Amino acid sequence: MPKRRERRYSVLIVSGSASFNASVKRALEANGSFTVTSCRNVTSARQKTLCEKYDLVIMNCPLSDEFGHDFAMDVSERDSTSVLTAVPAEVYEAVSDHLLERGIAVAAKPVSDDQMYRFVRFMTAIQTRMQKLEEEVRRANEKAEEMRIVAKAKAVLMQSRNMTEDQAHRFIGKEAMNRGVSRRKIAESILDETG
Repeated sequence: MPKRRERRYSVLIVSGSASFNASVKRALEANGSFTVTSCRNVTSARQKTLCEKYDLVIMNCPLSDEFGHDFAMDVSERDSTSVLTAVPAEVYEAVSDHLLERGIAVAAKPVSDDQMYRFVRFMTAIQTRMQKLEEEVRRANEKAEEMRIVAKAKAVLMQSRNMTEDQAHRFIGKEAMNRGVSRRKIAESILDETG
């Protein structure tokens, strides 16, 4: 049986702490295949997220230029990115109440390697489910668009060739089979001809 190709996740680590970065990288190595980008402050992280989409953003708050919670909310709302913020224990309650309702994971520091491993594992599981849902939505949208185009082509055939809806439906299906193309392609060619 062929081995299933492992998904590669893109990760942005936003932290000024070498020990925090090392803990995150150990958790990533234990959890799968990742492309890792690091930066030390929110300004740099904002620039990076404008140029590239990341599957996971892991932040060590507060950062040198701002705390980081506004950036965490921005990136999680803009993209389907899983975000983890590690915050000082003394502000954990206030910050977690604010961020958890927005779907952002919050950890009280210090975060052990085991905790980081579990957070990364949870975040990648969420990403996998979100990507499956996005794919299902994309396929459903394509199917709806195909149905719309075929319906429009059937209406053209009914008007221009005096076909019934059933005849137009069969005509499009038969042409698709004869030419070895999709019903959408046939419908688009009908619309182009009458266009």
